[in-house]
Amino acid sequence: MAKEKKDNKSPVGYPFRKFIKWFYILFFAVFLVFWYISRSAYLPEITWKQFETEMLSQNDVAKLVVVNNERVEVYIKAESFTKEKYKKELQPVWFTKKPSAGPHYFFNIGSVDVFYSELEEAEKNLPEDQLPSVIYSKRENYWNTLFSWLLPLIV
Repeated sequence: MAKEKKDNKSPVGYPFRKFIKWFYILFFAVFLVFWYISRSAYLPEITWKQFETEMLSQNDVAKLVVVNNERVEVYIKAESFTKEKYKKELQPVWFTKKPSAGPHYFFNIGSVDVFYSELEEAEKNLPEDQLPSVIYSKRENYWNTLFSWLLPLIV
């Protein structure tokens, strides 16, 4: 009886391995894109006192964004980037020599009413043309929702 040779040109599970390889490549690419987009989550934190004495009183603030009534993002004016303290702290965006459009700093607030009254008090000493604009924003964290659904499916 002659031995039968098995055709091993197509390994078992090959299509599945190819799918897994592309899945990991796609997952890594999506992760890099979202990391690049959401770098603002890694802002330097400052205190109200630092904001008031080092930024607002020096006319360095372009605008303030109050996020979800608990966090204030500080945008620095473009002409203030030349100051020594901002040269050290604000890193340029990839492949450019300019800092990002912002936000550049953040601080947490207890309540919007207290923040508003403290801001009004601090702005009394500033001329009208130097007052930063204040914008209120609601934001959702879609990463938490996405991972809470995808993580069990992947595992």
